[in-house]
Amino acid sequence: MLRMIDRGDIKAFTTIFTIHSIEVVMDKVGEPEALKTFLKSIGRFKGLSIYSTTLDDEISAINEMETGLDFDDSLQSYVAKKFNLKIVSFDKHFDGIAGLSQLRPEDIINKI
Repeated sequence: MLRMIDRGDIKAFTTIFTIHSIEVVMDKVGEPEALKTFLKSIGRFKGLSIYSTTLDDEISAINEMETGLDFDDSLQSYVAKKFNLKIVSFDKHFDGIAGLSQLRPEDIINKI
């Protein structure tokens, strides 16, 4: 699926929060060159949009936590709803969240 996003065959959307989370994990692994490669790679993806949340978005995400999601998942849920996007995830925490559409990765691959 990454190749399809890279080529622009499909459109994907993520938050800068998600990118920062990946950076933190990769930093802990101690692979700065791999982190640079990752960031340079996704920066060239033709089908990827990266959204920088505002403080208002993040306050709204805290309100979204009333659904039982943690902050990270609440932020993803809020942004997806804000822009009328579908979340593509294996994460079952998103199941049954009102107003949120979720697909599994295989749903995307099987449609293409």
